[in-house]
Amino acid sequence: MVKSFKKKLLIGAVAAMVSCSFAYGAEAASRAEISQIAVNQMGSNFKYWNKDAASYQALTNYVKDITNKNSKNYIPEKDRVAVFDMDGTILCETAPYYLGQMLIVDRTLHDKNYKPKLDDAKFARQLETWLKDKSAVSKPGSSSPHFASVFSGMTAPEYDAYVKNFMKKPVTGLSNMAWGEAFYLPMVEVIKYLQANKFAVYVVSGSERQLVRQLVSDMLAIPEGNIIGTDMEILAAHQGDTDGLKYMYRHDDYLVRGGFQHKNLQMNKVTAIAREIGKQPVLAFGNSKDDASMLNYAISGNKYKSAAFFVLCDDQTRELGDMDKAEKCRQLAMQNGWHTISMRDDFKTIYGEKIKRTAAPSPAKKDIAAKDKSVDYMVFVNKTHKLPDDYEAKLPLITVKNSFGKVFQIEPETYQHFEQLRTALKQKGIQVELDSVYRSVARQKEIVAEFTQKYGADYVKKYVAVPGYSEHHTGLAVDICLVVDGKIIDDNDEMIAQKEIFAQIHPLLAEYGFILRYPQGKENLTGYSYEPWHFRYVGQETAKKISGAGLVMEEYMK
Repeated sequence: MVKSFKKKLLIGAVAAMVSCSFAYGAEAASRAEISQIAVNQMGSNFKYWNKDAASYQALTNYVKDITNKNSKNYIPEKDRVAVFDMDGTILCETAPYYLGQMLIVDRTLHDKNYKPKLDDAKFARQLETWLKDKSAVSKPGSSSPHFASVFSGMTAPEYDAYVKNFMKKPVTGLSNMAWGEAFYLPMVEVIKYLQANKFAVYVVSGSERQLVRQLVSDMLAIPEGNIIGTDMEILAAHQGDTDGLKYMYRHDDYLVRGGFQHKNLQMNKVTAIAREIGKQPVLAFGNSKDDASMLNYAISGNKYKSAAFFVLCDDQTRELGDMDKAEKCRQLAMQNGWHTISMRDDFKTIYGEKIKRTAAPSPAKKDIAAKDKSVDYMVFVNKTHKLPDDYEAKLPLITVKNSFGKVFQIEPETYQHFEQLRTALKQKGIQVELDSVYRSVARQKEIVAEFTQKYGADYVKKYVAVPGYSEHHTGLAVDICLVVDGKIIDDNDEMIAQKEIFAQIHPLLAEYGFILRYPQGKENLTGYSYEPWHFRYVGQETAKKISGAGLVMEEYMK
């Protein structure tokens, strides 16, 4: 309920509406259209990025610096090496899963011309069942041996034809898009920008190497020799089980696919880069812990200025994001010094404006109710009702970060519903950000002392709760700030003056499980002045009851 006074910060102009380099009809951009995406050397014609995004600024400033011959950080063209993971970094991996695993299901369960081995069929059925209902069966184990098995014996042309045919099939959960079109357009721009600046671009993926070649080489102008991935054996047709050191290729031989050889994840990516590229990358892009070694290799002990970027799967409106994973990845990036790329905040579009999410939202945790015993979503705290003594010890908290990089702790379900509210408001052109969430009783004592000295006892009495009596101890209370015309607004008086904006925000609160905790006209009941920025999570059903009746918690809890 207390909002600190902070200096006004400028974060750049609000980005313009999305402008596309090709016309969108009823479907996704075709592979031919994606291949025509171009970004010039100066980077002045990026179309799919929000240009005030910190990640965009970091990337373009980096490239301008290291390509400037007058800069101390100049990198010769021969040493400009950039490495990209594929799945989840430049290509969709959530509709419903990695493309490679979907190929196994397709080949094993839906190819009428193929009779799979029993263990491959069992794996594919378990994978398909898990994708439909992840609570029904346990997640299957490693897919690579099965991937090798179901395509074993195929020639390269046969395999390539199968992959190209599958690339025409639709993804699941996103409208009007085939697998071969499921590329993040902003990341395609990054590749084109780096190529324009004489970078050698490599894709270093955990997916099978030849699959990656079929997906990206021609379309993104990345040479097949610049593709590194998981490897399967390549055998001579008549070789059988004979060791390659003892077999001579015959005049009537041809190449066929064999068994699983090598999985290209984690440290194996670094080893492959050192072996196959022979140079330390200066830029690296990934999206999961399996890319961590590659990103750290790029930025550790490098003789050149280097940088790493981590794509967060945090868009649940235009994509099939996973907020829990996104937050874990954000923390991993913070720990390792990588720049984060928010799909939700940094991309103007992901696949194009005509592509819509069709999958139902992931099942949310149960609404307050009494069904979740770990958190009391109706815990009642005000100036006369103290937080239960054992509440903090049992409170589950996650660490999150707002768009400006400020770190908070918050109860998980509250954050999930806040992000849904935030996304809904963003679609209305309103940007809200977390400004204050959970505060421990110990921290509240520090705030009382700080604010008494800074603003005086009368201010503290009006705005600051006594330690143990603050809603912020619950982890369920959210103070927001606004971003209006590129300016952060977090001052109490300035916030109260934003009447038109809050008139649009407050009616939406109950739909996402929040109530306005300290409304106008109820000061005698709540004990606090009007705070249009202070929301309390109670769950959708209860929020609608409280708001619909025009009540505050003091009345509802009687």
